[in-house]
Amino acid sequence: MVALTVSTTRGLAKASTLLASPLNKNIFVARLGRKGPKDRRPSPSPERYALSMETIANLIRTGLLKDLLIAERSFYLNRQINKSHKIIPPGIKSDISTMLYDLTYTEMVLSLSRLYDNPSRKYPTRCIKQLYQELRQINFEAEAKEPKIYALKELKHLNDSPEMFSLLLSQEGKEFNDTLITYLETMELNNPIAPAVRKLREIRDKFLGHNEDIDLDTMIPYKSIETLIEHAKEVIAFFSAYYSGVHLTSGTGNFYLSHSSKHWASKFDKFVAQDSA
Repeated sequence: MVALTVSTTRGLAKASTLLASPLNKNIFVARLGRKGPKDRRPSPSPERYALSMETIANLIRTGLLKDLLIAERSFYLNRQINKSHKIIPPGIKSDISTMLYDLTYTEMVLSLSRLYDNPSRKYPTRCIKQLYQELRQINFEAEAKEPKIYALKELKHLNDSPEMFSLLLSQEGKEFNDTLITYLETMELNNPIAPAVRKLREIRDKFLGHNEDIDLDTMIPYKSIETLIEHAKEVIAFFSAYYSGVHLTSGTGNFYLSHSSKHWASKFDKFVAQDSA
């Protein structure tokens, strides 16, 4: 039986699921209702605007894409090792596989924790929420570098929310930017993203970061990891296309970096099947 969760080799993964609930629309409506005061703030200075746009581009290029690539590669390799653990021959290959399993688990948790971290008050943090924060710094007055209808296709989960897609298409300028960020933040406060992020932080802080001597369940459903990776890809791809004019997906909608990430799993299968002699 194929395991559906990921853990350290302290206990091999067992089948598990994480139930997802519908997006809490009441939270979304409440957050949209708090827009009055900030709409009266003055427009950002040209210098402040240029700095935020440059920061968004740099965050994606120098931080978010790197962690996303690490997370996705680690995820595919870890999952493949989990699937193949019964056919891995004993000896050196089993030892290497065990080490790779633990290393990819650690990298997967840490890189996703960085992607879903909270911004620092002192300096820009390379996390998804920092992208939202940069738009707030300029009162959501960011100019589009890509037609909205094309950029929104990067947010594939909108295919399941036609009403939200229509609402966003009907808005322009900072009203669109404000609504979009409120919507994304609301998604991240709900299932399945919020509980998965909480679990990651718990493992990072209590197990990987400080190694506290406590009874801690380190298992995370692979489905939860995949959800976090896909959400991050969609948000980063949208920001890159709409606010920087740089496309991270192909014409078919596939993320450019994902091909090499998936290739790691097939390389592991070849490693296991290769004649040691």
